[in-house]
Formats: sequence, C-alpha cells, structure tokens
Amino acid sequence: MSCGVGQDAGVRDTAVNETAVTETAVTETAVNETAVTETTVEATPATSVAAGWVEEDVEFAFGIEMLRGVLTRPVHEATHPAVVLVAGSRGAPGDPEGVLTPWFIDHRHRLALAGFAVLRYDPPGVGQSTGQRGVPSLEVRAAETAAAVSYLRTSPVVDADRVGLLGVSQGGWVIAMVAAQYPNEVAFVISVVGSGQSVAEQQIYGIQAQSAAAGLSDDDVTEAVLFGRLLIDWQLTEPMFHDVNVAAADALGAGPWTSLMAIVDDAGKTDPVEALGAGIRVMKSVQDEPWPRRYTCGTCTSRSSKALLPRSRRSSWRRCRPRSART
Repeated sequence: MSCGVGQDAGVRDTAVNETAVTETAVTETAVNETAVTETTVEATPATSVAAGWVEEDVEFAFGIEMLRGVLTRPVHEATHPAVVLVAGSRGAPGDPEGVLTPWFIDHRHRLALAGFAVLRYDPPGVGQSTGQRGVPSLEVRAAETAAAVSYLRTSPVVDADRVGLLGVSQGGWVIAMVAAQYPNEVAFVISVVGSGQSVAEQQIYGIQAQSAAAGLSDDDVTEAVLFGRLLIDWQLTEPMFHDVNVAAADALGAGPWTSLMAIVDDAGKTDPVEALGAGIRVMKSVQDEPWPRRYTCGTCTSRSSKALLPRSRRSSWRRCRPRSART
C-alpha cells in the first residue's frame, strides 16, 4: 500500500516495569519507496491479561517525522481487525490530543475488548512525536492518517484487509478523505459527531443556527449568512455561493454586502492590498450591527487585517470560521 506521505515504519515495543528485551528485525520503507533500510526493534509488550488487552509502544514515519503512539490489541493471539483513532481539530492550546487523552484511552480499551487492534498516536510536536505542533490543513491531516493506516497494515497482529478509521468531529472529514483516496486500504469508517457536508457548508450552517438561536431578526440572520458566504467565496478558486449570494443581495436591496460582493467578484483582478483595505472598510461599517457578534474570525474588525486577506483564491476553504462551530 502507498498511503501518501507516510510509509511502513519500525515498531518499538516498550515493556512496562520490564528490563528484559527481545530483538526483532523490522524492514522500514522510505517515503519515496526507493530506499529500504533495516532497523532493529526491541522490547516486549506490556500485557494486562486481567483487563483483557495488550498494549505496546509503536512508532511510524510521517514524512521526515516519527510519530509515536500505542497499539492496543486483544490478549488472544490472532490477526485482528484494526482501527486508527483520529482526533478532532487541533486548535486548542494545551490539549495533548494524543495517547494520554482520557477518552481515547477508554475507547482503545473498549475496542480491544470487542476484538479490535487500536492505534492512537501523538501528532507531530505532541508527546514523544517529532516535528512542530500546529494547526494543519485537512489535506495534511489526511496524509498523516494514511501513514497510520500504512503502518497498521504491516503489523503481524492486524488483518490488513480489515483496517478502518474512527474520526471525531473534524476527524470525520479527515477519515472520509482518506477512505475516498484509498478505498482498497480502508475497510470501514466510523464518524463520531462528524459533519455530513463540506467545511464551508458546515460553517454557514453554524452562522445561521447561532444567529437564529440568539434571537436575531430574519433580515439580520440573512445578512449574517450572506456575509459569511461572501467571505468564504473570497478565498476560493471557484466561488461556491455566487448564485445564492446574488439572490440574497437582490432580496435585501443595497447595503454593505453590495460593496463586499463587488470585492469578491473582482478578486484576482485587483491589487490584493487594495482589496484587503476595501474589505476592512466594509467590515468596520457593519461592526455595530447585531449579527457580526456571531463571527469571531473573519468578521471581527479587530482581526480583519489578518483574516480577510485572500490567499490567492484557495481551492479549499479553512478560515473565517465561527468559534463555536470549530471542533
């Protein structure tokens, strides 16, 4: 299998309260699949027979980084169906989102008791994994998850034809992307409070639902949603809301959205600095309206200079997200 950035990697089974180790030779395939090196792996797995599972420390390559985690499996010797646990977004400072996350520990133990081998790992820059912690794009997260699938499929305790993904919140988008890209390698997906629509559509739904729940008038809700769609379209290579935006603007009549729509329609044709300045002026003109409070990234004027800058009309939308819609 060739699941994107990561490839087969070595396993390091570390004993708990053990000093004796055994040596095993494991073949590590380089990311470019052209160089193969041999590495020695040592240690014995920690076993909790009474609890009904075995856990071992593992590591696998993701690009130039080594991601470290825990593989939990049933006690009985067999090849098991397996699942990779995929967390939600990584925007909360201080959240480890790795092997020590309490609910992931509970899930991997429960799944092991149900007969699954379960992999949970520390993402780059977290715990013992190398690299820099950040807020990666969905594409990068999908490549990282694909590397984990590649690793699991090489494990002697895993049935390579029955490896799946369990994603939580934003992880629901990630696992869907990986499954679509590697349908022969991903046997199943489990989405936990994941979205069934695109990122952009989810965020627009969040704006609409929060505005309505806050008791705003129908016109205010319409204006809030229109601004949200315009801000998204400003950052897309191919705007996805143009027609519905035109219809909403026509229904509302002239207003600040008219100016923002003109900026969006001219994106890529005018100087980006001038466009940014014009966008900031539009956002300042509506800052006293009740609906901008539904936003916290793109429409807060205190952050406009950072959040409204079009990034060369990106092909995928990842900014200007309402805070409460973040997962």
